[in-house]
Order: sequence, then C-alpha cells, then structure tokens
Amino acid sequence: MRSTHQNSARQTSGSILILGGTLFAVLCVAIVVAYSFGGLYFTHNRLQSSADEIALTGAKKLNENDRLGQMNNMVARCRQLVYSSREDYEHTKRDFPDLESFASPLLNESRQSATDMETERKTLTARVQAEAEAAMQHKFNEIKAGYALTLPWLSIHSPQLKMTAFGKVDGVESNVTEFTQLEELAKGDRVRNLVATYPSMNLYKAESNYALAGPDANLSFNLSSLPAPVERQVAPARIILEKNYKQTSPGYAPSAAQVVLSLKVDTKIGFSSSSVMKATGISCTTGAAIQL
Repeated sequence: MRSTHQNSARQTSGSILILGGTLFAVLCVAIVVAYSFGGLYFTHNRLQSSADEIALTGAKKLNENDRLGQMNNMVARCRQLVYSSREDYEHTKRDFPDLESFASPLLNESRQSATDMETERKTLTARVQAEAEAAMQHKFNEIKAGYALTLPWLSIHSPQLKMTAFGKVDGVESNVTEFTQLEELAKGDRVRNLVATYPSMNLYKAESNYALAGPDANLSFNLSSLPAPVERQVAPARIILEKNYKQTSPGYAPSAAQVVLSLKVDTKIGFSSSSVMKATGISCTTGAAIQL
C-alpha cells in the first residue's frame, strides 16, 4: 500500500512539472509575441512622429523671416502703383499734354518695377523650395541613424525618404488685406471676385488672375497662399491632415511641406516575415507677420 501511494505521488508530481513547464513555455511565447506587436506599434508611431518632424522642419523654412508674406504684400502694392501711375499718365496726357513727357517716365518706372518684382518672386519661389528640401533632407539624416535595431524576434532597418513635396493648405487665401484706397481698382476687384470676405477682414484670393486692363495687361501680379494674421495673431507652423493638403498651381510659392517615409521591419516569431511601414507627414508654414 505504501509503495502504491508513493508511485501515485510521483506521477502527480511529474504531471504538475510537465503542466508547469508547458504553461511556462506558452507564457514565454506570449511575452515574445506581445513584445513583437508592441515593438511594431511603437515603431510605427515613431515613424509617424519622424515624418511629422521632418515636414515641420521644411515648412518652417518656407516662410522664414516672413519672406513669402513680404513678397505677397510687395506684389500687391506694386500692382497699385502701376494702376495709379497709369491713371496719372492718362490724366496728364488728356488735361496737360505739355507735361506728358514728365508723366511718362514715372509710368515706365512703375511698369519696370512690376517686371523686376515678378522676376524676384520667381527667384524666391525656387529658393524657398530648395532650402526647405535641403532642411528636410538634413533632418532626415539626423533621425535615421537611430532606427536600425536587431532583436531575436524583430529587426528594424533604416528608414527611407521616399518623397518630398510642396503645396498649400486647401482654402487658405493670400495674407494681403484688401486695399480700398483706389476706389475704381477696388470696385473692379470685387466685380472680378478677387476678394475673399471674412467677418474680421477681407483678403485677396491666392493664385488668381490679377492682371490689369488695357496697356498693362501684359504685367503679372501673382499672390501665393499664406495664412494671414487674425486679430494680430500669427499662425504657427503646424501639422495638418492629408485631406487639407493641396498642390500649388505652377509658378506659385508653396506654403506647406509633405514627406513620405518607409521602413522595412522583419519579424521572427516561429517563422520569418517582413513588411514595409509607411508614414506621411504634412505641415503648414508659419503665417505671415503683421504688416505695420
């Protein structure tokens, strides 16, 4: 009887050890799986944060020192100058023909300033995009060095910069407040639907046709999209949703930056598999400064 009881105890003890070992093995596998999925989730969030950071870096560069805001305002004022100079010239030619030779150089000077302004605007548009792209590449190079990681169950490769692009925020007009000093010009702009009206301000629309009528129709006046100050508050550079991002029309300065990153991840949970994560970051630039 005693021998039989001892054998039964040994069998029970052995079964408990086997069951305990099995449960421990299952627990270890569960922990590895949890670490793997947790690592994938963390890695994707990190990749998205990196994309946002790179896009924000490029966006800040676009309107650095309010260069886009100042250019928009100078273009709009140059348009006013040409319109006013043309009116003065026509008035002088009609009422004081002997003084036409004095009015003509002033008109020609204003027209030349418009031509020069358009040349500078194109130069600035190319420069801001090139500088923003270089800033985004530099930030990417800083970030990618800390990504590579190899664990027994997970391998994370270095991220790849798949795309950089520049555009604007859908629905954002120019930062230039409507000028009402020249009544006929202001009236014509309203008739042509060139002014966006808001409760607290009226702004010239971005990327619209601001050509003047008559002999000055060959001059170009282009206003780019840029957030205007609201109640003397300048909009900060910020992350925006992809649905609010839109490509700029050809020739206009961008006010938003987009970046797409990809990252290859290998998992080794029982069998090897790999996947590629992607993250898109889009940011709007700092708004225009308050014009004094």
